[in-house]
Amino acid sequence: MNTATFILNAAEIREGQDVAATDTWKITEVPCSAAMETWSIAAGLVIQQTGKFHINGYDLNPKVLQSATQPYEMTKAELGLAFLNWGLPRECVDLFDAIDSKHIQPRRELREKVTFAPLDASTQIPPKADVVITNNLFGNLYPDASDQVGPIVRNLAASLEDNGVFTANDAWHRDETLAEIKRAGLRPVRSKNLRPTDSRYPELFQKQPPHRLLSFLHGRRGTQ
Repeated sequence: MNTATFILNAAEIREGQDVAATDTWKITEVPCSAAMETWSIAAGLVIQQTGKFHINGYDLNPKVLQSATQPYEMTKAELGLAFLNWGLPRECVDLFDAIDSKHIQPRRELREKVTFAPLDASTQIPPKADVVITNNLFGNLYPDASDQVGPIVRNLAASLEDNGVFTANDAWHRDETLAEIKRAGLRPVRSKNLRPTDSRYPELFQKQPPHRLLSFLHGRRGTQ
């Protein structure tokens, strides 16, 4: 599930988890890479008015974490084009300020919603979260670090709240990854807003056993 698809489905996921708009929706992103994806998620959630939230972006690389809070070398026009190519709302660009002719940075209201910190997900369990986003994580672990897939999945799954949601846009590349995800008690669920080509591959999972299934799993809410 890429950034644009997550933002499109965010309101439905949040409603299915019964997280009130006034409560903080806790989101973990691993890895946060150069952080532009993290800022993009934050901007999209603000524009979509999905309620109060906070994103914790984690990475192993200290240089990545340092650069995450630095100005980006691009213009607002270039950022707007990037958002357009990524399928994000064009209004997202308004949440970034041009600090000179060649650099931009997220506005304060966006920076207050994001925190970056070091984390080795193969040995550490991050703080509790309602959503864990793992875009482009697992594909990079094969073949040299394939032994880390199981520990990473288990640690991230352990950080999820009841009814917590786990997203992975590259898990279907490897049967081993999907097996580890299911072994960790995460079940595939589908949202009505997922594109048909995506629906063949599980990219959205929910912690099992949940108190309540997400509303879009059976088209209605149910209790267990």
